[in-house]
Amino acid sequence: MKTLKLVLARRATAVALACAASLATAQTGPTGRAIAWGATASVPAASPSAIRSPMGVQPLQSGAAPKATPANARIARPDAAVLAKAPLKVIRVPGSRAAPPTGAALAAANAQVLAEAHAAPARSGGLPMPKSRPMVGERIAVTGAADAAAMCIPGSTSAPKGAITPGGRVSMRGCELGSRRGEMRMLGQFPGGMVKLTIEEWTPQLVIASVPAELRGVVDQDVRIQLVPAAGSAMKEQSGRFQARRETVELPDSLFANVNCAHPQPSECKQETLLGARWAWAWHSGSDSQRGSDEWRLSVGRAWELERIEHRIGLGLSEPRAQPHGGNQQIVSVDWVSRPDEWGYHAQYLIRFFVTGPAGVPFTAGLN
Repeated sequence: MKTLKLVLARRATAVALACAASLATAQTGPTGRAIAWGATASVPAASPSAIRSPMGVQPLQSGAAPKATPANARIARPDAAVLAKAPLKVIRVPGSRAAPPTGAALAAANAQVLAEAHAAPARSGGLPMPKSRPMVGERIAVTGAADAAAMCIPGSTSAPKGAITPGGRVSMRGCELGSRRGEMRMLGQFPGGMVKLTIEEWTPQLVIASVPAELRGVVDQDVRIQLVPAAGSAMKEQSGRFQARRETVELPDSLFANVNCAHPQPSECKQETLLGARWAWAWHSGSDSQRGSDEWRLSVGRAWELERIEHRIGLGLSEPRAQPHGGNQQIVSVDWVSRPDEWGYHAQYLIRFFVTGPAGVPFTAGLN
């Protein structure tokens, strides 16, 4: 009997201890921290790149729309490191003027002048023979005289041959020019009204001279070539066309500016110094795809022409195109289309301008 009572007492003690343990677990939770009953339960927040669904946490779809650009966003300067890797596109602009020969082409033209001058027949000095009776001042060959002195008209000259350009060789024929070297002059819009050519060869009937290679600061123009014998007066002038030596240089930023920065807003069109050069830079932003056309004005005189445009695309699409030179300016339009990225739709580009013209002549020569 005593044994039965002892077993029952032990079982009652075990049940009591188990109940106490269960109550403690309910008060503190499985982690051992006390739970405030009646308070709102906290839920771990999902990651920014995920959304909650009945099936659990799912990643954001890759084709989701880009974020809208904040209204107070500051337009950032273009990233030089990124743009340096962007392809450089060169757009050549056809010129309206024929360029003078240079290099090998000029050397060939000079050689041809010598070959033709020495191959021409000596009769009458290469000048045309009169078809009718001689006029006053003409000399008629006496029977037995050499063909070289068969007939000539004192004071007359032939049209100049050769490239009338710096470094070019020019030949002219005349009558009774004498054996001593005189002068071959190029008359026109030059300092002092003329340029003396460098005499290479002087005979009584033929003169070969060259235009000074260092001649700069003058424009293309119609000129008159004149022979002046050492003993005697100037001979009849002959017309020709002078072509100045060309040079191609980058247009200074003081001579180009934006005159139309197309929608949408925010947009910005200005000048930026990047990659060691001065560029025309444009940036356009919007909440959806846009297209537009910016305009940049080049203030150059008619002696200068746009030779090429260098173009780098940062964002979106863009394509420069040069409009015809008009008056005191030339307009370059840039057609652009914005494309989506992480923060909206954007278009960004860089362009710079190179012009060609007579060496040493100011860019603004001829501007009103």
